[in-house]
Formats: sequence, structure tokens, C-alpha cells
Amino acid sequence: MTATARLRFSAGTGPAECALAVGHAVERCRNEASGHGVTVSTVESNTGPVPHSFTWCNLELRGPDDAVEALSRRWLGTVQWCCPSPLRPHHRRKNWFVDVRAVDEQGVEVANLVADADIDVVAIRAGGPGGQHRNKVATGIRLTHRPTGITVEATEARSQTENRRRAQERLLQRLEEIRHDHQQARQHTDWSANRDLQRGDAGLRFDGSDFIERPS
Repeated sequence: MTATARLRFSAGTGPAECALAVGHAVERCRNEASGHGVTVSTVESNTGPVPHSFTWCNLELRGPDDAVEALSRRWLGTVQWCCPSPLRPHHRRKNWFVDVRAVDEQGVEVANLVADADIDVVAIRAGGPGGQHRNKVATGIRLTHRPTGITVEATEARSQTENRRRAQERLLQRLEEIRHDHQQARQHTDWSANRDLQRGDAGLRFDGSDFIERPS
């Protein structure tokens, strides 16, 4: 069976060397995945301050469920890179850390949420003041977005076309609010993850500029 998993590689609040370590770790994970029939795609990333570095990078792993699970388990946790700083030759610190966590799919773009196939459209009668014509003809529009269960209505215009346009605008606004809430929640989660990065308790350790794995 085919499975998917998402991993987030983060430099936390570490310096540029940690962002470079993220770049090394992401490349290493990609290489390992290709040898096990797992495809890896970058979902989102934030480029680091130096070439080939990331302050964070979200990867999606897709392939045989046992291979995806094994690869995910291998990388989850803290990754340590032991190497003299390639950016600051006289810097005393030699240990740099990467936090790897499983993440959920969040912050879906609004454009992906408003596909016509996901929306039920119902013509309704406009209530309230406005005369007999307004009450007898179903010029109002009710839109229901099935994936989220959001329902909006527009009944104030006499034209069904105009009411549909207004209802679509209201639905888009509601979905944008959801996307914004997801984004805020994700930013808070990322901030917490950065604060919680456990240094000195690494599951995987790599040495030198060639990022060679240290036997456990």
C-alpha cells in the first residue's frame, strides 16, 4: 500500500550553521528515500542565510507504507552535525542541531478550497421587505462548501446573478478567515518547536563537511 508522511526539518533558533545542517539533512533524507522507492517533494521551505541552507523545510514522503514509516522513524527527533563552522573558521562551537518533526497538512490555499465541485448551490426566496416580486421569485442564493460545512446566503439583490456573486464573495471571505487561523496556529506551533529543540540528545549524528553518519 502507498502511504504519505510529512516531516519538518527545522534549524530552530540556531545560527546559520544550523540552517546549513538542515540543508545537509534534507539532501541526505532525499538520497535515502530514492534507495527505498520513496519519492520526496518539498511542500514548503524557508531559505536560509547561506546557499544550500534552510531555516526550515517541510518534506512529503510518498511510497510503500513500510518504507515511508521506517524512513520517518529514522529521522524523527534531533539530528546533530559535528563540524567546525564552515562560515566562522575561528568559532569555538562545533555542534549544530536540527529538529525533525511529523507535521499535519495545514494552511491550504483558498484557491484549493473553492472548487466548484465542492460547492452546493441552492436558489432560495428572498424574505423581508421588498414587495411581492421579491417574495415570489427565488432570487436568493445559498452556497454550502461541503469540505468545511460553511453555508452563506445572499438575498438582498433582485438579481440572482448578483446574489450569487455576493454569496461567493462571502464564502471566499469565510474561507480566507479559516486559512488565516490555520496559518496563525502553525506559526505558534513552529515557534514552540523552535523553543523546544533538544540539544545534546540527538538520535542521528553526522560528522564533517561531507555529513558522514556516525555509527550509533
